[in-house]
Amino acid sequence: MIQKSKIIIKTDGYLDVTNITPMVMNEVKGLDVRDGNALLFCAGSTAVITSIEFEPGLKRDIKKYFDRLFPHAEDYAHNIIANDDNGASHLLSALIKPSFSFPVIDGVPILGKWQQIVFIECDMRARTREILLQIVS
Repeated sequence: MIQKSKIIIKTDGYLDVTNITPMVMNEVKGLDVRDGNALLFCAGSTAVITSIEFEPGLKRDIKKYFDRLFPHAEDYAHNIIANDDNGASHLLSALIKPSFSFPVIDGVPILGKWQQIVFIECDMRARTREILLQIVS
């Protein structure tokens, strides 16, 4: 059986990190799932869903080190060809991915003690994002 739901979030733009764990837990609770495999997916080439320990230091580190890995001011071919400014955004999304999967056991998403699910906005501007939750049981 496949069940699905959607989560809508608003972001503040480049490297905004949003803890979506409470929303995910709430959505899973609302579905009739005992055990299964869950997938979160954002259809977007500048979106990232991953897991971290969601705390202020790591949020700052993400902004600092992701920008160091793919500096926004770099001369990306994408920016020239597409007349855009988000070449770094696309590279971050390609590296980290716009999806995250986790098991559901006894109706509860299984995460580590310090592990939260986060959405990282890689686009340069604020966005409204739709995240699909799909559970196969």
